[in-house]
Amino acid sequence: MIDVVHLHASDNICVAARALEDLADPSAVAAWGRVVIEDEDYRVREWAAQALTAIGTGDAVVELTRALEDPVKEVRLAAVRGIVKRQPEAAVDTFVSMVLEDPEGEIRVPAAAAPGLIGREAVIPALEEAANDPNEFVRAAVA
Repeated sequence: MIDVVHLHASDNICVAARALEDLADPSAVAAWGRVVIEDEDYRVREWAAQALTAIGTGDAVVELTRALEDPVKEVRLAAVRGIVKRQPEAAVDTFVSMVLEDPEGEIRVPAAAAPGLIGREAVIPALEEAANDPNEFVRAAVA
């Protein structure tokens, strides 16, 4: 179904993404995984990340981790929020990198606050470094 819808304009894809997100159909994980990485329109990739979050299976989380490297903030944010909601331990190393390196404070905050970071000995140096982040909300998340 997604491949057929994908042939239409981006606005139609966003409408279709919302409809399928409501269905949270686990059989659509592979298709949404392609869309979240390959679609030219960042809004479509963002909706795909939200659909994967709604599905919430381990396979959906794997696809969301691929979207963490998207060049567009909104897509990365949707992926971070989805992983934090569904399976934060799946991306601890990536979250640590994002806390230290992502240029957007809006991304660093949920990555820093992700369950699974606090209390892990291996991430303590990164969290200590994040305590000096220029963004007050990142500092609060790791405090």
